[in-house]
Parts: sequence; structure tokens; C-alpha cells
Amino acid sequence: MLKYIGKRILMMLPILFGITVIVFTLMYVTPGDPAYAILGENATPEQVAEIHEEYGLDDPYFVRLGRYFAGILHGDFGTSYKTGQPVFREIMTRYPNTLKLALLSTLLGVIIGVTCGIVSAVKQYSVFDKIGTVVSLFGASAPSFWIAMVLVLFFAVKLKWLPPTGTYGFKYWILPVATLGFQASASIMRMTRSSMLEVVRQDYIRTSRAKGQSEVKTIMQHGFRNALVPIITVIGIRICGFLAGAVLVETVFAIPGLGKYIVDSVNFKDYPVVQGGVLWIGLNCIVINLLTDIVYCFVDPRIRAMYAGKRKKAPVAAAKGEAGGNKGKEVMRMTGKVKNKNKKKSQAAAVWRRLKKNKMAMAGLYILLFILVASLFGPLISIYQYDVQDYAVRSQFPSLSHLFGTDNFGRDILTRIMVGGRYTLFIALVCVTSSAIIGSLLGLIAAYYPKVDNIIMRIIDIFMGIPTMMLCVSIVAALGSSMRNMMIALIVTQSPEFARIMRAQVLTVKDKEYIEAARSIGCSNARIIFSHIVPNVLAPIIVQYTLGAVNVILMSASLSFVGMGVQPPTPEWGLMISAGRDYLRDYWHIAIIPGLAIVVSAFALNMLGDGLRDALDPRLKQ
Repeated sequence: MLKYIGKRILMMLPILFGITVIVFTLMYVTPGDPAYAILGENATPEQVAEIHEEYGLDDPYFVRLGRYFAGILHGDFGTSYKTGQPVFREIMTRYPNTLKLALLSTLLGVIIGVTCGIVSAVKQYSVFDKIGTVVSLFGASAPSFWIAMVLVLFFAVKLKWLPPTGTYGFKYWILPVATLGFQASASIMRMTRSSMLEVVRQDYIRTSRAKGQSEVKTIMQHGFRNALVPIITVIGIRICGFLAGAVLVETVFAIPGLGKYIVDSVNFKDYPVVQGGVLWIGLNCIVINLLTDIVYCFVDPRIRAMYAGKRKKAPVAAAKGEAGGNKGKEVMRMTGKVKNKNKKKSQAAAVWRRLKKNKMAMAGLYILLFILVASLFGPLISIYQYDVQDYAVRSQFPSLSHLFGTDNFGRDILTRIMVGGRYTLFIALVCVTSSAIIGSLLGLIAAYYPKVDNIIMRIIDIFMGIPTMMLCVSIVAALGSSMRNMMIALIVTQSPEFARIMRAQVLTVKDKEYIEAARSIGCSNARIIFSHIVPNVLAPIIVQYTLGAVNVILMSASLSFVGMGVQPPTPEWGLMISAGRDYLRDYWHIAIIPGLAIVVSAFALNMLGDGLRDALDPRLKQ
């Protein structure tokens, strides 16, 4: 065990090195002179030259990088351009608030999510199970900043039970923790339900019940304990996600946290703060992942035995020569002598038949088609223009003349939502498709060619070591705030997921008999990959495609919300919510209704993704 921990700690070093190089490089190539951010736009050339000399801004890239690494080794993350204080001190001032928010939210999510997930699994297909599924899908579909604004509207503005902003006491933390806790409970509940459904069907559960043990003891002592590993994984992922993604909630509730501080530093071009903040959060996430793996050992003796080196070697499979008798038949199948021309069509038809039986999946598909049609053709038949301002009707609530009301400039919100749908769907389509192609190719190459596997996957690990939100912020900071640059950032952050999934799938099939047969008859690597491997590993990629689209929609809205995505006057949904945030107290519809568009779109994609996962499940093909 100690040997394993030592290896993991050593593996942290190259990942941290890679994170540091990537973030430093992004800040180095960022356009603009930090000297003007420090001195102001009216600074004289002499003053600028003095700042350059003080901070070494004129030094070559490798000199500045080496100096930065030397500073990190001595616990020095640099000096803030804005405050003149050491970056590490600034980070430690704000980090406790972010950590407190992340841990309390995760704890609330665990209590609610685990409880509801167990009950949903035990009472499968009951009313409670269906309600829990819908609620969990809603939690996975709603942006955190929109949930925060809804809670502020009801509990702070309307009911006046809780304060809307600040961190001055217990009451001030209730709404922020509830916001992130609801999201955490949704993902934890889904994973708990899925894991428990696998466990409760096992023979040892039936044996326990046959012995007359109580249902509670059977479920908790034998079932829940054996379902803990994936649940712990989700909990670790949630903590990491909250450390980086809490910036949105910190912005809404005015919490002086680390995430908000990093985003504000990007706008100020305070690059040492951005570099140090991202590196610190990345280090936290790596440590959390290590602790997660260690916890595995305490809940699963099999994992503990494996780490301790006590795991017996798996029996060797049949020798290659033993399969020789069957290889001829396999070769015949590969050469087409026993090939069914309608096999692919029949498989697709079978998947479609199973998908059609899933009412929630079909509902999601129909909703997506409706959103697509409304976004493409709705603005063409609307009597209003999305960019025409009419102050005579500004800030009107929904009515027959304006079904979704008007914004603070008198623009029709429904028309702007339909136009914004074009941008949102375009961003989702381009980003997810590009990520799927790039990531899948990298994962395919890594799995099929072992010589480059370590190189590719270590690079993937480095990018995955940087929290998604922070990596997007760093890339947009380097390239500038625009829709194109935001899309580049989203492609970079989504590709590693596809790479890992594709690699895992290819590793499971590359040594199958039909692949060996294809090699034996002289098929080229390209033909083997694209004709025999890819068609057999596409199912998880298709599911991830829908889930990736949800992530892109939520991330693009989040980046636009903090001013690092689509820029005004483009009617992007996240940007519309951000613009309506200042009018939440008096004109709630300006911010809440565009948020509903995001929720409905992501909800539909989640329903379709769950349906595809079930339809493509190999166990259902038998």
C-alpha cells in the first residue's frame, strides 16, 4: 500500500510540471502588456520600462519559466500585479471560503444523493424512483448560477427568509451550499442508483435474504458496501469540480473565494494570480484523486489486496495454437463467406426499437427536434427583431403580445431565445463533434500502438489534471474573450474524455479473435481499425457524445455568464442570464426564462443520453 502511495506521489510530479508549463505558456502568449494593467493606460514609456525591469517581463520565455519554477520550489508563486502582495498569501486568504463551500456542498449532496439513490434502487420503477430520476436529471441539466438565482429570488427576495449575498454568518452559507449541494446530490443519486441496481441482483444478496436477514441489514451491510467504489469516485470528482467551478456561485452570492478571484484576475491581466491559482487548484484535485484511490482500499478488500501485491495472477487464457481450429471459421467470417449483409442494419434497427420503447428518451428526442426547429425557423416568422430596442415596452412581464416578456432594452425575449438557440446548438454541435473526432483518434492511436500510449496518455492526464473551468478560463484569457476562442477552449477540455473512453474500449477488443483473424489474412492496420475495431466500440462514444453536448451547453453558458464567452449584443443564453442578473429583484423573467431554455435543452439531451445508454447496452442485445 505504501509503495503504491509512493508511486502515485511520484506520478504527481510530472503532471504538476505539465500543468505549470501549460498555464505559464498560456499566460505568456496572452496579448497585452501587464505593465499597463498595473500603471493604467496613461503610463509613460519610462514607467512601463521600469515595470518590465522590476518583474523581468522582457526576459526570454525559458528564463521566465525557469525563474517561475525556482520560485515555486521555494513556496513563492510570484507577486500580484494588482495588489503587490505575494500570490500564495492572496490564495490562502480566499481558499478557505472556496474549500468550505465545496466540502459543505458535497456533504449535503452525499446525504441526500446516497439516501435517495438507495431507495430508488430498492424500489425500482416505483413512483419514488421515477420522481428521483426526474429530479436528478434536472439537477444535472441546470447551470449552478441559474439555480443560485432562482433560490435568491424565492428565499431572499420574495420570502425574505435568507440573506442574498455575503459570508457573515451561518445563514449566509445556506443558499450557496444548497445550490451546489443540489447539483452534487443529483449526480451522486444517479451513480448510487446505478451501482445498487447492479449489486442487488447478485447471488449473495439473494442468499442473505434467504437466510432471513432483515432487508435493511441486507441492503446496507452487503449491498451498499459493495457499491461504494463508484460512489466514492463521483464524490471525489464533485469536490474537484466545486473547487474550480464554485466561481459561478461565488459570483452570484458575492463570496470572496478563490475561483472568483482568478476570474477577476484574468480581466485585470494579473497573470501571476491566474498561474498560481490554477496550479493550486490542480494540486488540490490531484491530491483528492489520490485520497479517493486510498479510500477504495478501506471499502473493498479486493483492491487492498491488489495494492498489497497479494492478488493472484489471472489464469492464462488458451494458447494461440489452441485457437487455430476456430481461426479458419473466423477468417471465413471476416472474408465475407459467412457475412450477413444486413447485420449492421439489423443492429441499428434493434437499437432503434429499444430506444422507441423508452418514453423518456423519445420525449427528449422530440424536445430537441422542437428546439432545433424553433431556433432555425422561429426568428423568421417572429414579428419582432432580436436586436431592435423599444424603450416604450422595456422590462414587461410575459403577456399575449410578448409571450416571454421583454428585457431592459425592450427587446422581445422569446425572439432572442430562439436566435440564441442557434448559437447554443451550433457551439454544442461543433465543439462536441470536434472533441469526439480528436479525442477518439488520440485514444485509438494510444490503445492500438503501445509505443506512443504513455506519451499520449500522460499528455491527456496533464490536461485532465487542470479543472475544466480553470483550463477554459486560462485558454480564453490567452486568446481573448470571443465565441470562437471559447469554442477552442471547450474542444480542448472535452477531447480528453473521449480519448480515455475510446482507449479503454479499444483495449478490450484489440486482442479479440476476430481481430487476430483479420491480421492473419493480411488486413492492413487502417482496415482493422476502421472496419473492425471502430464499429465495435462506438456505443460508449455515442452516449458520451450526448453527455458531452450537455457539458458544452452548460460550460458555454457559464463562460458567457462571467464575461469570457459570447460577447454582447449576441443573444446567447448564458449572456442573457448575466445581463438580467441586475434586474432579478424587480424583473425576474429577464434572467429566469433564458435559464429555463438551458435547462430544457440539457434535460432533453440527458434523457436521450440515458435512453441511448440503455439501448446500446450489450446485455440487452441477447
